[in-house]
Amino acid sequence: MYYKKIELSVLLALIFTITLSCFDFSLECNSIRNKVFRLHILANSDSPCDQELKLKVRDRLIVFADELFASSDCLETVETRAKQNTEKFKEKAEDELKKYGCNLPVSVSVTPCYFNTRTYENVTLPAGVYQALQVKIGQHKGKNWWCVMYPSLCLPSSTCKIEDTLDDSETRVVENKNKYIVKFKIVELIESVKTLFKA
Repeated sequence: MYYKKIELSVLLALIFTITLSCFDFSLECNSIRNKVFRLHILANSDSPCDQELKLKVRDRLIVFADELFASSDCLETVETRAKQNTEKFKEKAEDELKKYGCNLPVSVSVTPCYFNTRTYENVTLPAGVYQALQVKIGQHKGKNWWCVMYPSLCLPSSTCKIEDTLDDSETRVVENKNKYIVKFKIVELIESVKTLFKA
């Protein structure tokens, strides 16, 4: 009986330690989300043609965004410029589609978007809701494409890097996926459940 009490105490201590660790990690993830602005493009469908058109629109919008955000050195400036230019993003996307004989409508907005855990080159972003420039093509039922516009992971001219925006502990999280695989999974589960209740 004595040993069972010890085992139970050790088990409870272990559970408490893991819970506390995951709570701290979740706070780090929330802080990361608040410092990132993403681009989210949804294709009309999963047909090869629609997926190819999505990539054409992506290329066109990245060129425009690279020019628009070239001198932006903070998140607030990027978000403001994105909001002020949603119509221009829309025009350029529709113009690109028309080049290939496609007249699908496009909607563009700066809005909170849910993303699963995603890795871009050597950076892994935790699941959750991020502010994003969202581009919906036609029925927007196809596979999506995303990147990070601030700090820039997909704009060639930007000099703002991930380590310039996140603090040291946040940078360790996003650059060490293998170290935090289980925690990323737990956060993704929690965040996906949260979105179900908000829906």
